[in-house]
Amino acid sequence: MPETSCADTENAIDAATRPASRTIVGFVMTSLLRSLRIALVLLWGAASAASALPLGVVGDESIISTMGELSSIQEGMEGPRIWILFAATCEKSVAMKEVVAASPTKLRVAWVPAPVGGGRDPATARLVEADLEGMKAALSGDTSRLPPAGAAAERQALSIETGLSRAMFRATGRSLATPTIVYRDADGLVRVVRGAVGADLFARIAADAR
Repeated sequence: MPETSCADTENAIDAATRPASRTIVGFVMTSLLRSLRIALVLLWGAASAASALPLGVVGDESIISTMGELSSIQEGMEGPRIWILFAATCEKSVAMKEVVAASPTKLRVAWVPAPVGGGRDPATARLVEADLEGMKAALSGDTSRLPPAGAAAERQALSIETGLSRAMFRATGRSLATPTIVYRDADGLVRVVRGAVGADLFARIAADAR
């Protein structure tokens, strides 16, 4: 038998089986691509659903009623109302102010100074009776425009420590923090967002607030 016979036989077998192999590979690749497309659709749907959900945990009505009774600095005359608990010495409060300032959505923001914690944050205590310009200056590091802290600051601290902080803990399971955003969503529920958020998440809050 010529030496080439074996090679010729292998070539013949390879030629005979190649179409079947290609069919199997093609089937596997098609199945993988189909599975990938389905997974991408499911992920997109989940992401879309998540982005449509309101931000924050649900709190009770006492949170908004208490926030409404506290001294606050008003910013904006039109649009939905939101409350932001903040502190002059909190870097994240400063970042939150910048996000709000850059928002294109018209809002009525009530900035609520929270002079709480060890030593009763003196700069934030002075903000209790300050105006918007004084607040902006204080968050930039200039407290010269702020009035001295008085009895109103003490009342504010006590009201937050004995009332608001407890309601916030029931909602979040965590201690009071600044900044904290409170708003009423499109379903009428009280929402609590603990900590600073970026422009994209704040846009969702602004769109959902009522």
